[in-house]
Amino acid sequence: MGLFHSYMKEGKGVEKNELRPIRPLYFFQLFGRKFWQMCQLNLLYVLLTIPVWLVLWMFLLSDALKFEFSLQLVGELLSRIGLFFILFSWTIGPATAGMTHVLKCYATETPAFLYAEFFEQFKKNFKQATLMSIINGVFVLSYAYTILGAQSPILLFGGHLTLGSMQGILLVLNILLIFMAYYVYTMMVTFELKFSDLIKNAFIFALAKLPLNIFVLILVATISYGAFAFMKIIVGVVLSAVIVYALCGFLVVFSIYPTIEKHMLIPAQKLEETKENSEI
Repeated sequence: MGLFHSYMKEGKGVEKNELRPIRPLYFFQLFGRKFWQMCQLNLLYVLLTIPVWLVLWMFLLSDALKFEFSLQLVGELLSRIGLFFILFSWTIGPATAGMTHVLKCYATETPAFLYAEFFEQFKKNFKQATLMSIINGVFVLSYAYTILGAQSPILLFGGHLTLGSMQGILLVLNILLIFMAYYVYTMMVTFELKFSDLIKNAFIFALAKLPLNIFVLILVATISYGAFAFMKIIVGVVLSAVIVYALCGFLVVFSIYPTIEKHMLIPAQKLEETKENSEI
């Protein structure tokens, strides 16, 4: 299954000749309309992935933040997050798939039964979503270990490479993996694809839509940072539990779905229509 050859899961499809406001305005209209449902979705997601967020929140609320900011601090935080992404991949990945499906329904104005469809996608995409969470955790953990390691030279492919250089390489790979995750989970709940095809297509989109992906990452990082930086930490924790994750997820899905629709969904629908017409 490649970029233009895939099996679609059940969904609304593409509405033709539908008049909509400009994208930024349309985003805020949908967000306002679905705000309370997103709060419920956010709380459900947090409850199912509570180990990771407990680690993050306890770290933010601990005395560690009273000390001077350092890479050591970042490395310790990332090592905990990466480890928990691996240990609890069986709930983090599937819960992300469930939330992505519901947010995709909101972004496309498709009717959705929040809890029923969330857990349906949780079970349906359990294996692939768990594997994606493990991959994310491994990369985050490896980056954390290079931050915590000494700046001593290591042997690699017959030459020497400093851990400082490894940090740069792994940072780029982690950012690329974030971009790929945008598309992996959305494709996962939209099409019937092998995991290798999800990764391949996501890699293509991650590079082909690089400016968009960077812009979305900046927005998500700004929202996440703003929740804690411009308010008291405890307020940031409450906001995270109530709306921040759903807001960031909705921003991602809303931004990248038109790309998937244009390059995968519409061609797949046209292919199905051609097959149906040829059978008549």
